[in-house]
Amino acid sequence: MMTTVRTFIHGDMIVLLAKGGLIMIPLLASSVLSLTVILDRGFFWWRLRKQASDGVILQCIDAGDLEQA
Repeated sequence: MMTTVRTFIHGDMIVLLAKGGLIMIPLLASSVLSLTVILDRGFFWWRLRKQASDGVILQCIDAGDLEQA
């Protein structure tokens, strides 16, 4: 299985892109850009959610409600 994937990435993928012609370059660039934006937004929301839950915990501790925290 691993050799098949490795062969596809190193050899067949380049051949497939070459067969597609010039239109494959913008398609590949768009795909990479889209994946980058998706990962960036995912990490942004993950960090924001983590910070929000940390803020709630600190507010409970400041209020003296250790059981709720």
